Amino acid sequence: MDERELQKIIWDSGCFTEGDCVVVGFSGGADSLCLLDGLTGLAKRKELRVVACHVHHAIRADEADADASAAGQLAERLGAGYRLVRVNAPAFALETGESLETAARILRYDALARVAAELEAEDPSRDVRVAVAHTKSDLAETVLQRILRGTGPDGLAAMHSIGFVPGTDRMLVRPLLSLTAEETRAYCDARGLIPRRDSSNGDPAYTRSRIRTELMPVLKRDYNPDIETALARLANIAAMDRDFLEMWAEQLLEALGATETVRSASPDGPSDGAIPLDRRELLALHPAVGTRVIALALRNLGMEKDLSQATLWAAWEMLQRGRGSGEAEFAGGFRLTLDHDLAIVRRIEQPLKM
Repeated sequence: MDERELQKIIWDSGCFTEGDCVVVGFSGGADSLCLLDGLTGLAKRKELRVVACHVHHAIRADEADADASAAGQLAERLGAGYRLVRVNAPAFALETGESLETAARILRYDALARVAAELEAEDPSRDVRVAVAHTKSDLAETVLQRILRGTGPDGLAAMHSIGFVPGTDRMLVRPLLSLTAEETRAYCDARGLIPRRDSSNGDPAYTRSRIRTELMPVLKRDYNPDIETALARLANIAAMDRDFLEMWAEQLLEALGATETVRSASPDGPSDGAIPLDRRELLALHPAVGTRVIALALRNLGMEKDLSQATLWAAWEMLQRGRGSGEAEFAGGFRLTLDHDLAIVRRIEQPLKM
């Protein structure tokens, strides 16, 4: 793959339009280096403004400092703008109870979104989007990791080429999902680009690292040499099914909140922080669809945490057993309450921390 081929792959991904400002999540590794090189190659022809953003997570001390310095030099060499954002992932993990890996990801996306907002303020005439260098290999590893954790069908729909930065309305794009990590490394070698290597990528303390260095090689060698493509195809099929079911659930949620039973019990309509549903009509649905309606109601009330399939099924069973009253709790301050013929999804006011 040469420069022109890479640029065509990036542009044909549909992630960009002419004149965009692109904030590239730039670790300096082979994947992000490949993406940055492709975008800077496109910049003049497509009138793009390309800014590399490196996030220093305060995890690997001197090594992280060296990565930040090298990332700046690489960005300058490729003709991209450069922003360095420092965060403290260990402190955030301790404060929130998240794993270090999850804390770093949350802070990284927050940093990219903040830089995008700054650039948008500088030049409102450009659409600003965040680009990350996830590859087909990353997608395959994510699918495997979720399978091992017992994910439901929605969890298989792991990554999309176009979406949003978590918790924001900022566009997030992944233009390299058709390429493997092996291909991005080969591209860098051919271009004489020397990527940084993150030592934590091979750390067996992380499940993701063991999947990459132990499980995936066995699957490729002994079961399917094209396992990455197979898992990516699975993710795409799951995403199509999920999108259809989500659309159906939206229609059902509206209908179940507008039956005569609901109107009689709530003549003024739903209140802030609560969505009443017709319990009998809800239970008449197939459980796979009914639980999705409940999940959609929770998200409409502001739930952002990943919703456990086990928790959803427990709530569904409570509705089936209900004889007039009952409750099911969800993480993040949400509750499903059974009140005779109503199933009420509520957001619970959280006490202020003193």
